[in-house]
Amino acid sequence: MTNKSIKISDIAKKLNISSSTISRALTNPNLVAKKTRKFILKEVNKLKYIPNIHARNLRTKSSKTIIFLVRDIDNQFYFEVFRGIEKVAKKSGYSVLMGSTDNDLKKEIDFFNMVKSNQVDGMILMTGRLPSRKVFSLNELKQMPIILSLEDIPEVNFNSLTIDNFQAAKEATNYLIKLGHKKIAHIASPLSETRIGILRRDGYRHALKESGIKINSKYEYIGDYTVESGAAACKKLFKSANIPTAIFCSNDEMAYGAINQLRRMKISVPNKVSVIGFDDLPMSKSFYPPLSTIYQPRFQIGEKSMELLFEKIKNKKNKIDNIKLKTKLIIRESSAKIKK
Repeated sequence: MTNKSIKISDIAKKLNISSSTISRALTNPNLVAKKTRKFILKEVNKLKYIPNIHARNLRTKSSKTIIFLVRDIDNQFYFEVFRGIEKVAKKSGYSVLMGSTDNDLKKEIDFFNMVKSNQVDGMILMTGRLPSRKVFSLNELKQMPIILSLEDIPEVNFNSLTIDNFQAAKEATNYLIKLGHKKIAHIASPLSETRIGILRRDGYRHALKESGIKINSKYEYIGDYTVESGAAACKKLFKSANIPTAIFCSNDEMAYGAINQLRRMKISVPNKVSVIGFDDLPMSKSFYPPLSTIYQPRFQIGEKSMELLFEKIKNKKNKIDNIKLKTKLIIRESSAKIKK
């Protein structure tokens, strides 16, 4: 249960950090050092703090605040998206609260209740999941100013912004096939939680099938978007006798983990094994070797998501907009032609 009596000043006193720094960590995380931000957010999550901005709402009939809701606030993918959201929001005098569910259903419900009770003016949802219909009916959810960003939830017809995950994964796999690889493994993102993982896996499988390459279930492992899960999946892949010559990972962080694990096993990338990621995080260019990956226009994703949400806030009619942004295959040094 959320402790509504907890204030920013209480957290500041406990951590011996200024209230303004606490506030920035919640509403402008890119302005706070990563180490400090993680320290603050750990305490915020521990106390289950939810900002109470109801008083300002009563004065202005608008909170001038929106929520950007993600699964894991430490995931570096979100910060460029946040910058895009904030750029558009600031032009209209809005603040952006970045909330993290940490896969906690109770926290998720708390954030949706903030939208329902008009404590905030709207939500950009990037978790790919809605609360149970036992908590909010489908009709209630449709009445809320919510935009789905990068996720597609087929059961609801919400305004959304996505990329073509299927086609992007297919393009990455086809590139490996063109390099001569036939033993191509896939480290997938969670398949049971969001459609992203399913679409990327299906794009990978479709490319193999079109090229006449048999799909090998032993070449497929599921990670959880983290470096550690990428390393663990890679370790399992290379325990079998029929090892792959290439790995397509469903995000860059799992690709980092796979490459680190290959390095520990004295397997050269890309001389022995090629690796491709997905996202094109800032670190991917400077990683060793520089990571081939699928570029997502994260800043533009943020901008367009905020524009869609403003349209929803200002125009309460149920006009449905579904925007799809383009991705791009970035070829770097982690992938190469297979050596016979």
